[in-house]
Amino acid sequence: ARRAGNYIYTGKDGTEAFEGHLFRISRTGNPALPYQQEDLESGGIGPISQQAFIPLPTGEIIFFAKDANVYLIRGNVPIPIGRNIQRTILDDYDKSRFPYASMGICHERNLVGLALSQTSNTKHNRVFWYDYLNSVPGNPETEYWWITDHAINAWGIRVSSGQKQLVTGDYSGYYARQLSGENYAGSAFDKYRITPWHLIKDAFQAYEILGCLFTVDPSGSYNLNVQFRTDFDTSWSAVQTLDLASGAALGSFILGTDVLGGKEQKFGFIPFNGALAHRVQMRMQKTTADQPFAVVSYTYLVRKAYRSMQI
Repeated sequence: ARRAGNYIYTGKDGTEAFEGHLFRISRTGNPALPYQQEDLESGGIGPISQQAFIPLPTGEIIFFAKDANVYLIRGNVPIPIGRNIQRTILDDYDKSRFPYASMGICHERNLVGLALSQTSNTKHNRVFWYDYLNSVPGNPETEYWWITDHAINAWGIRVSSGQKQLVTGDYSGYYARQLSGENYAGSAFDKYRITPWHLIKDAFQAYEILGCLFTVDPSGSYNLNVQFRTDFDTSWSAVQTLDLASGAALGSFILGTDVLGGKEQKFGFIPFNGALAHRVQMRMQKTTADQPFAVVSYTYLVRKAYRSMQI
């Protein structure tokens, strides 16, 4: 469901459905029956993807449908606005992935983006941008679309110095800030994996953290910049980089073998130099931004810290 103005819109369609539906819910002002639901005349069309069904800053709703068209809800009728791209999408894009299509808004450029997967591609790799401010819906000659090569799965908004910046992310965990430039390539945010807080056994006993043993997958880049902290609201302390870029040679060891015939995992150890702590949290940053985190597990090596007492 999506809210626009004084209405809530909801609907659903599917790749195998005969007919899609689109509903609008509004307040009635009657305490006995506070809400009413209208079945909009959509011609059997509804949003095929929850992520590609969003409100626009203009107060309208836009959604992607299984016929590869894009619709703008204005009043009681969905208006098709994607006829300039519909044929291209039907010919070159994976229809089985239509339910995973996603949309987002680049406010500073008055654009809405539609992310899709080309045929035989299991990830989004193209974005269709629509100028929702200057286009005139209902006339293909004045509906402005263009395509860019972006791998976008998730969309978000970040406000910085009064500017609404579009933040996007893909399946690998790579995030970009889409500024108001013409190419929308954006710039990469630092990508971190932050662990939960780990209480080290006895809460009343201090421990020295000697180091951490990492198990990593054989795919992607192994390089990690590791930082840690030992209490809440404290700054991160840098340790060092875990560098296992050479990979694990098949058959070089027995420990770490996934399954019979599978690829082997690799181990790496980073010393923490005896940091004194009751609890610990780590932050890992990939040195190769477009690589997924390959960490399978990690284990701390600790020992009790004893202190002399004067009585």
